[in-house]
Amino acid sequence: MNDKLKQLSLSSPQIHYYAILFFCFCLPVWSVGTVMAIITLMVNAVFCGALLKNRSKLLHPIPLFSIGIYLVYLIGLAYTTDLSDGLRDVETKLSLLLFPLLFFTGPKLKPKQKERALLFFILGCLGAILVGMTQLWYYTIYLKIYLTAKFANLTGVHSSYLCLYLGVGIFFLAQQLLIKNENDLSKKRRLLYGSLILVFIIAILNLYAKMGTYVLILLLTIFYLGYQFKKQNYTKGMLQTVVGLCLVFGLTKVIPAANYALYDKIDIPKITVSEETPPDVRLEIWKSSLMTIKEKLFIGHGTGDVHVELIKRYKLNDFKLGVASNFNPHNQYLQTTIALGLVGLFFLIGTFFVAIIFAWREQHYFYLFFVLLFAMCCLTESMLEMEKGVLFFCFFNSFFAIDLLKEDSR
Repeated sequence: MNDKLKQLSLSSPQIHYYAILFFCFCLPVWSVGTVMAIITLMVNAVFCGALLKNRSKLLHPIPLFSIGIYLVYLIGLAYTTDLSDGLRDVETKLSLLLFPLLFFTGPKLKPKQKERALLFFILGCLGAILVGMTQLWYYTIYLKIYLTAKFANLTGVHSSYLCLYLGVGIFFLAQQLLIKNENDLSKKRRLLYGSLILVFIIAILNLYAKMGTYVLILLLTIFYLGYQFKKQNYTKGMLQTVVGLCLVFGLTKVIPAANYALYDKIDIPKITVSEETPPDVRLEIWKSSLMTIKEKLFIGHGTGDVHVELIKRYKLNDFKLGVASNFNPHNQYLQTTIALGLVGLFFLIGTFFVAIIFAWREQHYFYLFFVLLFAMCCLTESMLEMEKGVLFFCFFNSFFAIDLLKEDSR
């Protein structure tokens, strides 16, 4: 009986691994599941004593910057006026602290385990698409309500985040097709991966995520050309890239949502408050954000005061739409600087910068692609202000960065 129980019991590394698989699948489809996975990872780390045994690994610059920016957010609570909003903010950003602790002190995943985790993430992304398509079909066929423009909402994930999720999935699938030979990847699996890439591309073009889509097209083009040029396949690389771009932009002409979202100006959902609407809402938001930053340049207004101070500035600028819609800065760099000043901006840029440097130095191109994708999308969205964005960045930042630890610590 005892032998059977021992066989059924899981070791700490196994619990760590299975919790990560569960998290990867749940991230696009089930928020409660991600919380359960994180709690499991934390309890496992505490009971096995990994947090204390391997704490020296946290001295690597990548976890240091991530933990550092979270500590600055905590310090920002000391001088915020809206403490309740500040507490909600530090709760949302708790992953900046937790995932570096869990990954850099926990057991290191093997390459096959990491591949399987990414496949579980892709399954979760596919699940989100199926949820959206099922609901879209139900509303269209049975209720006669046409919600094509609301496809992202029907998936349960904000369009900007789902675009990034699918972009990471596309990169992984394409990487598998390129680097693995027929012995490692069967023809059936190659066909499956190619089909998934096409499904993900069509889904992205239906998301109305303009900035994310253009950034994805740019980065995927650059990385693919870089791969082919490195192999000295100049003609092949150029021709395949041209064909791929023609296919994508051809789909934008066929898919109405893509045609509208990509070729119209960058839009924000608007509330009609008067006939006088600024020609470009984002420029008005960024102008107000910069003026707010200048008031407290070095330490910012406090962790919870971004919305309070922006509303004041919107009123002073007679930006009625901003007041009515309670717009955030729609730029993570501005958002962080309003809250924490230049100190916070230093840690935010540092988090991206050190990751890019280490990924480039160790030729970890998947990690490099991920950080560049997220950092560039932060130019037009406050990507770290919602749980879906924070969990996505913090998890994969540590998930990829741990691969660099051994090489750098030698």
